[in-house]
Amino acid sequence: MISDDRSLFLIPGMRLDVSILLENERGSRGIGYFVDPNPTTSYKGKTYNLLNGFAVEDEITGELRPSTRGRVGVEYLHKRPEKNFIYFFALSGEVGAISIVAVPIHDHSSIIQGGPAYATYFNDDEIGGL
Repeated sequence: MISDDRSLFLIPGMRLDVSILLENERGSRGIGYFVDPNPTTSYKGKTYNLLNGFAVEDEITGELRPSTRGRVGVEYLHKRPEKNFIYFFALSGEVGAISIVAVPIHDHSSIIQGGPAYATYFNDDEIGGL
């Protein structure tokens, strides 16, 4: 691994700018020296689509886009309240990972979450409201 694994907490709709740091003494060779130039790679028995050397575990849960900040990196858009991983594949074969921990929104939008927030309660109906 390039560095220790990192975890981030995101809710659906949040965006994350992800980039890499380069070692100065090897930086003169250019960024292409560090990034896997292939459009896909295999890792742990799965094939990943690469964007600037980055890949996402589940493309339905999160999406990678080119970075708008003009550096080697990507923008990650978290779309579903589920876990995900962002990987970086270096030309040297090293792999870095960021784990995305999903934070569900508890908004009472369903019976499972406690019912609608605007609902009246049984006792209110029994006595005719407040």
